[in-house]
Amino acid sequence: MKKSLFAGLIVLTVVMSGTVAVAAGPANFDQAVCDHFKVSQDVLEEVRWVGIPDDEVPVVFLVSKHSKLDAVTVASMRARGDNWAALTRTRNVSPEVFYTPVSGYVHSDIYGPIYHKFQSLPKKNWFQIRLTDAEIIDLVNLQFVTKEYDYSMHEVMAQRDAGMSFAQLQATPPAGEDASVASRAEAREAKANKVAGAGM
Repeated sequence: MKKSLFAGLIVLTVVMSGTVAVAAGPANFDQAVCDHFKVSQDVLEEVRWVGIPDDEVPVVFLVSKHSKLDAVTVASMRARGDNWAALTRTRNVSPEVFYTPVSGYVHSDIYGPIYHKFQSLPKKNWFQIRLTDAEIIDLVNLQFVTKEYDYSMHEVMAQRDAGMSFAQLQATPPAGEDASVASRAEAREAKANKVAGAGM
């Protein structure tokens, strides 16, 4: 029943804590989440079932990993109204886990101020950093999208500044791919199938 419901989702726009999350048809996205965080499809579906939008699903699993809470518990806390900033502080999840090193200067209206918070303090004092919910979501998805969809960090930052959602990022045709590959998600799937075939 759950699978048929999720398969039927096309585009859902959710407003939470002042951010807009777009949940697209989740098949390739779900597989990327399962691969990245080493979780089962069943657990992912339970997280979705409580009403977590796509761009917060990676946050659920990263916070779960570092808080010693299972993912469904984290998702339920978020769904009942707990904000990410308070949840991570009370569970001693350091801001450091959301940080990804980037080469060069961060020319980004969204990410520039976030990275300034880290770069203005010695690493030993990063525990003092206070991130907003939107900043946590942006940082976690920066990690996830660059890893799973072959984007550079600066590409993601530029596209986010231009107003593109993370769901749109994974659905964007990659440059230099075969014309039959319609999106980053399809490119990722094709690469995974090629690797799997080579290993047989």
